[in-house]
Amino acid sequence: MLNESDLKRGEVTLAPIPPSDTVTTSDLAVHNADDCYLDMREARPDHDDYPLQIPDPGRFINYLHVVYGRAHEDADHIALQYWLFYPYNSWERTYEGTLYVGNHHEGDWEMITIVLDKATATPQWLSCAQHMGGEQYDWNDIELVGETHPRVFIAQGSHASYAHLGRDNPIRFPHWPLDVTSDNGMALYPDEMDPSEIEATGSKEPYAIVDIS
Repeated sequence: MLNESDLKRGEVTLAPIPPSDTVTTSDLAVHNADDCYLDMREARPDHDDYPLQIPDPGRFINYLHVVYGRAHEDADHIALQYWLFYPYNSWERTYEGTLYVGNHHEGDWEMITIVLDKATATPQWLSCAQHMGGEQYDWNDIELVGETHPRVFIAQGSHASYAHLGRDNPIRFPHWPLDVTSDNGMALYPDEMDPSEIEATGSKEPYAIVDIS
């Protein structure tokens, strides 16, 4: 994301400074303020003041697949959070002849959580982030890969996560697009798993987990 963006305050570009063409983590540390933001180049979200510009997905195809993991616990449970970053959210859908437009924006963070019983370290639930809320599934009701990893489906464009295939209209947004999940896209799996365990009609790609606990 850093090499695809400019660091700005208002309309003033703070970084990169030529001859550099990439924002650095040092730039972020120097300009660590609420009024500073990353502005993706050649991309615009929904806004009345300027036209929508959806970036070419090919810009991001060669990036490494990374999932950011975080563990949190209380007296009875351990929550294992898995954070996923998508460069751009493009959520719209034509259904039965009608175009439903949700939203478009840069930088989309999504998450799934596995909740374990602390005493036995056995999984109890899977929670999937969906827009401004989420959905919780009993561990016995979801499909597992290798008897250990839940199979999670990501909705096209919106990146909401589900434990099943199909079409879902989020009740929080009754007039927004349907979320559509499919098993025809890329299947991502932990890099320590044997790819032969992964069933996929599309490509299969490993991801690395970075611990941010």
